[in-house]
Amino acid sequence: QGVHQSHTATHIIHWALRDVLGEHARQQGSLVEPGRLRFDFSHYEGLGQDGLADVEHEVNRRVMRDDPVRAFETTYDFAIASGAMALFGEKYGDIVRMVEVGDYSKELCGGTHVARTGRIGVIKFVHEGSVASGVRRVEALTGMAGLDHLNEQAAKLKQVASALKTDPEQVIDKLEKLLQTAHSMERQLAAQREQGLKGELHKILSSDAVKEFGSSRLIVLRRDGETVDDLRKLVIALRDGIDSGIVLLGAANNGQANVLAAVTRDLVGKGVSSAELVSSGAQMLDGRGGGKPDLALGGGPQGSKIDAALGLMETKARELLAKD
Repeated sequence: QGVHQSHTATHIIHWALRDVLGEHARQQGSLVEPGRLRFDFSHYEGLGQDGLADVEHEVNRRVMRDDPVRAFETTYDFAIASGAMALFGEKYGDIVRMVEVGDYSKELCGGTHVARTGRIGVIKFVHEGSVASGVRRVEALTGMAGLDHLNEQAAKLKQVASALKTDPEQVIDKLEKLLQTAHSMERQLAAQREQGLKGELHKILSSDAVKEFGSSRLIVLRRDGETVDDLRKLVIALRDGIDSGIVLLGAANNGQANVLAAVTRDLVGKGVSSAELVSSGAQMLDGRGGGKPDLALGGGPQGSKIDAALGLMETKARELLAKD
């Protein structure tokens, strides 16, 4: 019975896709199993949630009509003349088996089917996607498998509603309010981090971490434990906080190490490259690095050598600034 349900469902789906999308939506392949099916068809773009919902609504409307399903043998010429669809690439003899579903679907088919569409129970789409250029695929559950899936989804919705302390009907409203609150908190935290970064910059720029080289500055810092993203933000902020100079950062974390370099625009114009500075440090860490002349990042597994790597980068930066 399960295979019968899925097989008849593919005929209804084929008809509905052509009805909703157009005559070009022809079958390119299918798989029918008890409780589930896969149907490939020609179409040039995804159906989207609304398009898939339209097809699903139509196929289930046809299921609920409980139309008769008739299968009989006739001549190939008569079947085609009466509007039956033949699969592209299939070879047919003079006598063929035609399957009619209600008064709308006619296909040449040798498979088994239910006697009436109502015995399918339900057709529930669970996936739609691309399998090749110009070919889409829908996957669906039928009969009790489809009903079980719907019940599982309803149970999950109740669990979500319970976690949100609301009713299933109010889940979307409650979730939207929570997301608005979360976004507001994220903006507040971002503003606080920005304010904190400004204070940190002022503290660093007025400390002995800043070395003077004529009109340029060299800043070298070790910041263990910080994320790469935070290090990148800091090195950029420090570079933008000085008129001319080089900023070098290093960090060790769980045996790994990262090095960063940032160079002001005027020195980049004179041939100073952040990428070259980082590359030398990363090699000492048994790793590698790269980037642009004004900003570069590198790293390696030798976290214990972070001081030596930073020291080498600092030596090279001093030589470049002394030349300038």
